[in-house]
Amino acid sequence: MYKPFCRALALLALLSCPALAQTDVREHVTGYAPSYFAGSSPASALEMVNLLPGFNLVEADTSVRGYSGAQGNVLIDGRPPASKQDKLSDTLKRIPAASVERIELMRPGTEGIDMQGYALLANVVRKVSTAARMRTEVQYVAFRHGQNAPKLAGEMSIGKTYVLDLSAQMYRDVKTDPFGYGPRNRYKQDLVTPILLADYSHPKYENIWTVLGGWRQPLMGGALRLNGLYRGSRSMGKIDEKISFPSVQRKLGEEREMRFANEAGLQYTHPLWAGGEGELIGIRRSTGEYTTQSTFDPLGDTSQTRKAHTSETIARLVERQRGGNWSTESGVEGTLNTLDNAVSFKVLGVPIVLPAGRVRLSERRIEGFTEGTWHVLPTVALEAGARYEISFFKQQGDNSLSEPLGYLKPRAQVSWNVTPSDELRLLYEREAGQLNFNNFVTTIQIASLQVQAGNVNLVPYTQWKTELTWEHRFKSGSLVLRARDEAIKNTWDRILFVAPTGAFDALGNVGDGRRQTLIANLNLPLDFLGVEGFTLQANGTLRSSHVIDPITRQRRRISEDVPSEGAATLTDDISSLHLRWGVTFTQQLDRWGYRFNEIQNNHAMESVDAFIEYKPDPQWLIRFFGEGLMDRPGGNRTRFIWSGPRNIAPFAYAERRPANNGARLGLNIQRTFGN
Repeated sequence: MYKPFCRALALLALLSCPALAQTDVREHVTGYAPSYFAGSSPASALEMVNLLPGFNLVEADTSVRGYSGAQGNVLIDGRPPASKQDKLSDTLKRIPAASVERIELMRPGTEGIDMQGYALLANVVRKVSTAARMRTEVQYVAFRHGQNAPKLAGEMSIGKTYVLDLSAQMYRDVKTDPFGYGPRNRYKQDLVTPILLADYSHPKYENIWTVLGGWRQPLMGGALRLNGLYRGSRSMGKIDEKISFPSVQRKLGEEREMRFANEAGLQYTHPLWAGGEGELIGIRRSTGEYTTQSTFDPLGDTSQTRKAHTSETIARLVERQRGGNWSTESGVEGTLNTLDNAVSFKVLGVPIVLPAGRVRLSERRIEGFTEGTWHVLPTVALEAGARYEISFFKQQGDNSLSEPLGYLKPRAQVSWNVTPSDELRLLYEREAGQLNFNNFVTTIQIASLQVQAGNVNLVPYTQWKTELTWEHRFKSGSLVLRARDEAIKNTWDRILFVAPTGAFDALGNVGDGRRQTLIANLNLPLDFLGVEGFTLQANGTLRSSHVIDPITRQRRRISEDVPSEGAATLTDDISSLHLRWGVTFTQQLDRWGYRFNEIQNNHAMESVDAFIEYKPDPQWLIRFFGEGLMDRPGGNRTRFIWSGPRNIAPFAYAERRPANNGARLGLNIQRTFGN
């Protein structure tokens, strides 16, 4: 009975130990050599980054237009990844651990670095070599229901001063929640009396191919980077609904999507005067999409067709200055964005006129910013700054709009190194949401017969965010606790949108809202328990929010806010056998969504994933893995549907839809060449 108590004391003792001294590469930068990660035998830069104390990977948000705010919190050789289209985790996966010289943790005040609002940045520094470096990867994943997901990828890097980077991959992405197999039943309001019983299958997959190229070189005393990307994809979804009650029927349907994206970018940095540096960034990208959705019925087909094309042009100029215990960064960014969108909809062969079914959108946006960091004391740093953006929206087509929008976004953060192992950070800032072009156009989901209308009256939400963070570093691990409060104006949620052709659901502004969040992240080597090689990584989030429902005028949670979620991963490195294995458990509680005529509950089931890796030598990696091993639905969706607005219309039916893709098993083999 004393063992748990003794282990708790041992854990407290461990947490009170000072952090292991790491190499101070330069001021405000701590370097972690490959030896720091040796106990976990990571295979890629992604696994190394995930082991950094106090650090949590944040992906770039590719839906954000422009450059500011669209970057993740990882740099490659001191610069953000060249492409906005390429996922940060995919970029890090392609960097073998053996080619990493070190990984740096950067804090505010780091010379020549735009922190992009993050308290920490990770910088992956690759080894310099004149020899060509190459990596090849093959993978195959088999799903229980017969689907498969092959992958073939490769990349190479040539040069030391003049560097050419090339990468290509082809793979299949099998979609999970809400796609899969299982019943789709409808009941009366008592959730017991059946109205319709059916066996429903809706598998979907996407074939994707991507080609990337990059060039780096010195130029006229500065550094030049060029990059290009092409990405194409085709996806297919099949719907097969076999109804057994109240009568035997069979309904079929399909979804097809074709997408392409291309991008070209330029980045040039050059020293200016003593302590000064200038940076110029130019990016041009475009995307195209053609989708069709259809269900087939003897009385007539229900179908939707969408054609869309978007483009984005970015120009950004930045000047950085450093002197003594302070640094500043100022700049201006301009973007030009366009969207051409056309949607057609037929129900049982009859065309339906949709609001904002044919739209052309354009946006001209300018943002100016200035911010600075002042190290008041060796242990105290103050960051302060402001951004001001102004956007000129123009909409043509079914609806017309021409409106300027301007927002001031101040920010201040104080960081205090209380001890060598503990840091407190207090952040206070104003944020403004960015309008997504898709919120102005009508979209349709044929499978669920959900229509989301474009809302020409939508304006960005704004919020004042206060965040307190405690970071504790111990030996090779860390504990980070974060508390956040958001006071929101013009909160985004679902509203009733009335158009001449009918009533529709839409994203709209519903007044003031509030959200409080608690986040915990733990990275804990278990050596203190006498089990060498084991590492526990865990994260958890508690979230509370409220807003006034625009239909019932009752207080409720903000749509799609998850009240709690978490995951825990245990890994073990058996270096004597060149083996590494791990298991991950994931849990997420219910997520509620509110439409004017529907309340939807998505219950995510517990999930267990596992892997085992074998490295016969540093150049080879063989990985077996399993996902969804509990063979449970990825999501258990229940929809409560009314015949009209929820506050006045009669209840229609409740629909339950557990979607399960089944367990999947995979094999991944990688081979690296060169240094």
